[in-house]
Amino acid sequence: MRIRAAIPADRDVVQSLFEEHLASLGYTPDAELDADMAGFPTSYTGTGNAFLLAVDANDQPVGMGGIRQGEIRRIYVRPDSRGHGTARALVLPLLQAAIAGGQADFRAIVARHND
Repeated sequence: MRIRAAIPADRDVVQSLFEEHLASLGYTPDAELDADMAGFPTSYTGTGNAFLLAVDANDQPVGMGGIRQGEIRRIYVRPDSRGHGTARALVLPLLQAAIAGGQADFRAIVARHND
């Protein structure tokens, strides 16, 4: 597995992973809660922001993570890739990107809540 920065060409892959994750939890995308994903990757550009993909040896996505304005916004690892350090491999460089970008006053880790 390797971690790489997501690029605009990854939009469909990221959107698919995102929808897969929500469906696994019984949710559907919400325009207000998920505005950062509708604007992907534009909403993750700028100093201290980052969106990463974890890919396997065949360059297939196994996870994703994003940080925006010092807030981890998205972390998802496919179930068959869990337990191998993938989430940790995503979180650490996301935090490093925020710290390097001067976004060191982390506010929260966002949890999904659809009412």
